[in-house]
Amino acid sequence: MSTNPGNPRAEDVVAFVDAHWGGPCAGCSIELVGHDGVLSLFLGFSDAPRCVACLAQLHGRERAAFLRHAASSIRRLACFRAGWEHADRRLASASGWPEERLPAALRMDVAPSDQGPERAPSHPAGPSDFAGAEAAFDAGDRACGELALELKRRLGLLSEGERLHLIATDLGAREDLPAWCRLTGHRLVRAEPPHYLIARRSHSHGESP
Repeated sequence: MSTNPGNPRAEDVVAFVDAHWGGPCAGCSIELVGHDGVLSLFLGFSDAPRCVACLAQLHGRERAAFLRHAASSIRRLACFRAGWEHADRRLASASGWPEERLPAALRMDVAPSDQGPERAPSHPAGPSDFAGAEAAFDAGDRACGELALELKRRLGLLSEGERLHLIATDLGAREDLPAWCRLTGHRLVRAEPPHYLIARRSHSHGESP
């Protein structure tokens, strides 16, 4: 997490949710709820959290589809799911569930998942698969939000289709990176932990990585 340079922890996500609940969205100034905070942290916007609608717009996606896809990704990631479930419980304790803000069907505190963790695709790739990348970044053991924030910045410096060779030794990267790439539109070309090759998405997905 951005607040913890070590392994991702559920309590960090929960703390981030609580710290930013009710604060203004950096895009439209609407008051944030916990689910906005979870997705902002996951997508690398911990420095300027945004609401779901603004996050979807930044990634060139329709809000409802983006939210469903995001929930599917978060469901498989233990630390972020803990934050989502915390947001569910806190939102449910208020007067009336805000269906227009977050469909109740996406609640995770009442709907256990029968799906296993996401894994990065396995490829019998050799060193040559990574040698032609236009940029490289050794992230060491950075985890969760801290890694996402830096990836967003570095991929934003690349042109469409250019590739970043990422080295990420944190154990959570195996699960976090495939989900992050699917949600942001970037393409995970190769994954041979701790080496990952990520291609910058097309501009049709939006301008901000």
